[in-house]
Amino acid sequence: MVGRALLACLAFLLLADAAAAREEPLPGGRGLVAAASLAPSTHLFGDSVVARFDVVLDPEQFDSDRLEVRLRFAPYEPVGSVEETRREVGRLVHLRYEATLRCLHIGCIAPRFQSALGAQEEGRAERHAIRLPPADILYEENDGSTPVLLSKRFPIVEVVSRINTARLEALDPDARPGSEGAFVASLEPPDRTYRARPALLAALALGAA
Repeated sequence: MVGRALLACLAFLLLADAAAAREEPLPGGRGLVAAASLAPSTHLFGDSVVARFDVVLDPEQFDSDRLEVRLRFAPYEPVGSVEETRREVGRLVHLRYEATLRCLHIGCIAPRFQSALGAQEEGRAERHAIRLPPADILYEENDGSTPVLLSKRFPIVEVVSRINTARLEALDPDARPGSEGAFVASLEPPDRTYRARPALLAALALGAA
């Protein structure tokens, strides 16, 4: 319910003019609301996702300078730093924390199947649901303490394997090359690439001689 209220409040902040927002309180008389989002909600292993954490507060009840947001993304890792933006509309303050995340860790791969006897089988599921740690909002009190004011969970994100297990099981390591079910590989080296054209480097070398 709080998430819907915040979404409505954010929409109002983005669309309303300052004069109207000056008179608009937060839903339910709250002094602070927050929402966490991940996009896309489903992605291929190794692809990037964008995490956003939005906070809307009433500065008459909370000082934004005494607010601290603690974000944890494990098993994902941020690509670069977390970007923080602040926007004031009327009496409300909107803080947004945004980070691009990527996971190349085994923690983003589905665990191996368990047999009825508890032993691990070779196969893995093609999809794996991950829940990130909750985001915490801390507030510095007059005595210097910083208790957790609010914790908010990110939605579940689903990672899809890049390996088609059904196709993999159909492959035959003993099949003749080119036949149905054979593994495909190439012994040809990749095309050569250069940071600078060889002809240009040769001309520069001759000119410097």
